[in-house]
Amino acid sequence: MSDSKGAMALIQHFPRSNWLPYACITTSIFFIIAQCGLMSFDIHVQMDIDMIITSMHYNADIKEYSILTGIIRMVQPDESGHSYILIAVLLFLWSGVWPHLKLFLLYRALTTEFTTDERGRRLQFLGALGKFSLLDVFLVVLIVSALQFTHLGGPNNYAVGMAREGVYVFCTGVFISQVLSAYILRLHSELSVEQLTTKGDDTEEPISLIDHNQSTAAWTIALAIVAVAGFFPAMFMIAYTEHTIVHMAPILNIDQTTDFSLWDAAIRCYNSPANQFWHPVLALCALVLAFVVPFVHMISVLVVCSVRLTKRQLVEWSTNVEIVAEWSAIDVFYLALIPVCLEIGPMTENLAHGKVTNDLDLHLGTLTIALLAVVVAHAAHYMFVKGCHDRLSLSDAVESAPLLRGAEVKT
Repeated sequence: MSDSKGAMALIQHFPRSNWLPYACITTSIFFIIAQCGLMSFDIHVQMDIDMIITSMHYNADIKEYSILTGIIRMVQPDESGHSYILIAVLLFLWSGVWPHLKLFLLYRALTTEFTTDERGRRLQFLGALGKFSLLDVFLVVLIVSALQFTHLGGPNNYAVGMAREGVYVFCTGVFISQVLSAYILRLHSELSVEQLTTKGDDTEEPISLIDHNQSTAAWTIALAIVAVAGFFPAMFMIAYTEHTIVHMAPILNIDQTTDFSLWDAAIRCYNSPANQFWHPVLALCALVLAFVVPFVHMISVLVVCSVRLTKRQLVEWSTNVEIVAEWSAIDVFYLALIPVCLEIGPMTENLAHGKVTNDLDLHLGTLTIALLAVVVAHAAHYMFVKGCHDRLSLSDAVESAPLLRGAEVKT
């Protein structure tokens, strides 16, 4: 094996990873198909009204959007002169450009001759931002949840936002991209463990991060506990209020106000009246990524801080924590919620030609709590990384964990 201070490509050290560059290229093509060739969501209307004077029978899609056409339509002013720049910009950056840029950077991390220190920094960047490719998924969940107008003159009449095949293909592409990222992290971790073994640092007595550096570990534990406490109101307190008015004269007018938490929004997507099989799947993905994984991330930080581990074990366990962190997406859910609350009202009124108004008022108190919880969670993760770095970077050791600046041996 070459000198660890020299540049080396992971694909050279691990020939079994020769398939990964092709997987990155194939996944990028997968994204292009989802972004340009398939619809992400549409507005579906079902009406079946029989009266003495009039009757109405209608079952069709009135608007269809892919990621590409959605960005174009939202930038261009609609009939009332509104454009939806915030949603368009976020879609373009995180669902248009970023998935391909991330795959390119993964390709580079795998095939380019970086030192382990350089590769570790690049993997750290990808680990922090990779999950934002999920923005389109959360946007569709919120749109499906918000655009639900039921009992329009009859129990089986509705107008709803409806997820289409494009968002599921895109979601699959994001999951594949995340799995590729995790696999490359594991290769980097495996190389780090090999270097630890070469230096003999894997034979030491196990010690916990608390025992090694009590101050850093104490801060990490305190911040993780505060983050967990903040997740509960961020997830279950009222995040926005929906005020809906449906004008159906001469039949009736509907005027209702409903409060929603993020949990309620996901459940409403799950129970969409369109009865589409994939709506529950999309909602369950949102629930797992935004509600379950953040808790798992913080709990795993607490566990690794407390358990006695050798350096080799710490490299392996911390890599698992980094992989979990890449899937923790409550911040992505709130990032999607802000533009939906700001722009769904004019969008709905335009789509319904003034027959429906649907305003979403964001609760700034809950948003502030969520922002603080996310910031504290990131701070806890940063302190965790710092504690691991201190534990692993003695004068004759290596900086080993994937996001702890690689595994460069100091000689």
